[in-house]
Amino acid sequence: PEVAGLAVQMDIIHKAGGWFSYKDLKVQGFDAVRAALDNDPALMEEVTAQVKEILYSGKQEKLPDAIEDTDAEDAQ
Repeated sequence: PEVAGLAVQMDIIHKAGGWFSYKDLKVQGFDAVRAALDNDPALMEEVTAQVKEILYSGKQEKLPDAIEDTDAEDAQ
């Protein structure tokens, strides 16, 4: 799975309805999350580091058993 999807599943990037937020970033739609990360290397590095920290630190209880397709959630 990609960083954006993992970050949402781990609640690093917060989802409220169709809106996603992380610090000062607030965008509508998962594609906008992907675009924000793709267009801002520093943001991508920061979010990636947090995802890796959770994955490698044993804090995997924040990660659901089955990672769902975030795009499918947006379509609902």
